[in-house]
Amino acid sequence: MTQRFAHEWLDGLDCEFFPDIFKGQQHPTPTTNQMSTEFADYERPLKRSRKNEQSQHRLPIKTLDGSFVRNAAFDGVSATKSTQQESDRNKDTGDDDDDDEDSSTTTGALPTSGNISQLSPHELDRRRYRIKLEMGEVCEQILQTPGKAVRQNRTGPSLVDQLLRWCKDPDDEIGRLAIVSGQLVFNDILPSYRIRVASDSEMSSQMKRETRQLREMEKRLLGSYQRYLKCAGNEVQTNPDGRSSAKSASAVHCLAALLKSRPTFNFRSNIIAVLVPLMGSMGTNNRAQAQRLVVRNAVEDVFINDNTGTVSNEIVHVIGKHVKSTNYQMHEDILKCFFRLKLKVDLKDEKKMKAMKKRVKKKKQDDVARGMQETSAIVDQNEKNRCQAKILEDIFVTFFRIIRKGGSNSPLLPVTMECIARYSHLINMELVCDLLEALSSLVR
Repeated sequence: MTQRFAHEWLDGLDCEFFPDIFKGQQHPTPTTNQMSTEFADYERPLKRSRKNEQSQHRLPIKTLDGSFVRNAAFDGVSATKSTQQESDRNKDTGDDDDDDEDSSTTTGALPTSGNISQLSPHELDRRRYRIKLEMGEVCEQILQTPGKAVRQNRTGPSLVDQLLRWCKDPDDEIGRLAIVSGQLVFNDILPSYRIRVASDSEMSSQMKRETRQLREMEKRLLGSYQRYLKCAGNEVQTNPDGRSSAKSASAVHCLAALLKSRPTFNFRSNIIAVLVPLMGSMGTNNRAQAQRLVVRNAVEDVFINDNTGTVSNEIVHVIGKHVKSTNYQMHEDILKCFFRLKLKVDLKDEKKMKAMKKRVKKKKQDDVARGMQETSAIVDQNEKNRCQAKILEDIFVTFFRIIRKGGSNSPLLPVTMECIARYSHLINMELVCDLLEALSSLVR
């Protein structure tokens, strides 16, 4: 009964949907060659579609000069349309590729101040924005690999040289950013110890490969740091008051920061020679006052954190020479920093030390032994006492010169009297008698 009903139900269906079933036909079993050809035809369009999808979803590429190479398939338009839109955009804005090549400063020569003044505000902003991006990439690469950054490339200058080239840019904004970036970069990559440059005989001798690479890297690093200090120092000396541009004011801040962070590193004498005159300048504008305050804070910080007294002795000596060269007409801030000196040795102890040195033969030290002593973490107490006695002697020589030659006309006289009252208990009786005689002649 059920079979009869099933046959009747199947007879009522449309045979167009199931022609093979109702006709009783059977599908032939495919051979292996037919199956391989069918699968190959099926896989070909899939592989092509994957390549097309990869090309379509590829993101735009950013080149070294800051420009973007866009993918036409990613944007959803053809290549001809994208190039036509870029040409129309260049016509509307009036910016050509030649202008971009002329304004680039990474590989070409620096533009002159006349060329910068001829740029429109829009072009100047575009140039600054592009150089800022390039400067950020260069600084990041320097911090990642300092050894490769100071080495000259085969295709062009090193990364540090590119940064130094931006410091000399005629645009003050670019130069200011480059000087600040250079200070931050050198503050991170400079070692805490003083680098001793190896002589030619030492470099020609046999040494390990790692040692030779380290010494060559240190030599190149010192050269780059010296060029940076020279660039910043020239900017400060050409505009000591910082009245005409903010670039010189930024250079003062950077040099002061380097003196505070690396007081015992190489070329500290160059920084001291540039900053000390600013501390005694008689400028009355806001920038001159701010520069005096920045330099004074940096010098006082060095005085407080100086454990051996070597750097403090050098700064005091430079201050005394500069006061003498300006005929004692300077701002009083140049002497107020003496209040931060840590002096605990009087001149009597210095005489005892000299008598003791005469009895004992002084051994001559070679360069290696002197370098090991400088990098030693242990402070030599005899050297510290000698430096403090030398500092005390230098500051009182400066005080005597101000009292005898500067007189009451010098603006440094009030601060000089305060300093004498602070350190008079450290001098011997001979200096006290000479000081009383000089003060009595000033009163007369």
